[in-house]
Amino acid sequence: MAVVWALFFHAMSKGGDRYIYISPTDNIDSVYAKLRPISNATSFAGFRILASVTGYAGHIRSGRYAVDNTGALFTFRNFKNGHQASVHLTVPSMHLVSDLGDVFAKKMKFTKKEFMAAATDSLFLDSLGYKPSNIIAVFVPNTYDFYWDISPREFIRKMAKNYDQFWTPARRQKAEADSLKPMQVMIIASMISEETNNKKEKPIIAGIYINRLRINMPLQSCPTVKYALKRFDLERIYTWMTQIDNPYNTYNRYGLPPGPIRNPNPEDIDAVLNFVHHDYLYMCASAKFDGTHHFSKTYEEQKAYSKEYDSELNKRNIK
Repeated sequence: MAVVWALFFHAMSKGGDRYIYISPTDNIDSVYAKLRPISNATSFAGFRILASVTGYAGHIRSGRYAVDNTGALFTFRNFKNGHQASVHLTVPSMHLVSDLGDVFAKKMKFTKKEFMAAATDSLFLDSLGYKPSNIIAVFVPNTYDFYWDISPREFIRKMAKNYDQFWTPARRQKAEADSLKPMQVMIIASMISEETNNKKEKPIIAGIYINRLRINMPLQSCPTVKYALKRFDLERIYTWMTQIDNPYNTYNRYGLPPGPIRNPNPEDIDAVLNFVHHDYLYMCASAKFDGTHHFSKTYEEQKAYSKEYDSELNKRNIK
């Protein structure tokens, strides 16, 4: 009995939870080569016995598998039946789908190139109701569980499904009450997330954008200019930058840009859905550089605040 316990029920892992990744090209020898270094010797022997008597060599399933304190019997069952250990994937808020591709490729089996091929495939995205310009919206920042060997297309499908679930009836009703579609909310949310980190100001800034949209006034959002230039580290926007010909430049284009300028956090999305109703049309960062803004109803007020802010930029030699 002691031998049986040691072979099949003693902890498989040498220490703690470990994982091995089996690809479709792996064979029994390569599986053993991955498993042996992290396994207790007796448990590894038990695994090999089970593999031999069940013909596992001819039925290897790819995936990410846990090697932990359970014994060889339970570990082998997972391997043989394809019971993978899911990947806990944290989706961050980022500017570009390609940036997200870098994050995903580090955790998943697919490469960044494979992911981008799916994320820029217009026909595929159209089948889901999206475009390359707005697919970033479905990657709502959160932590999700996926199987390591999921295909890029299935991964995007699942993210699109998660996005639909994020848009609860309550959220949809709030958007509809203000004549906004979910994607419009996502675009505005992406803009306010770039404008400020001040949680109290986000619903106010969202209200400014919505006020401008309603009177067909250019949004004149500096973050959209940074996005158009792909210069996200800019600390100062010059007039020539606001004149570039780019669909994301909201200084010389009316309405919203083609898509979100990043995948906004849930709190930014909810800030738009709960925007403050007011008469402001302008905002300017405070010359105190404390992360707050001045809000104005008239261009004259705005010019005064802007002059004060520009003067402080010059004093600080910010170019």
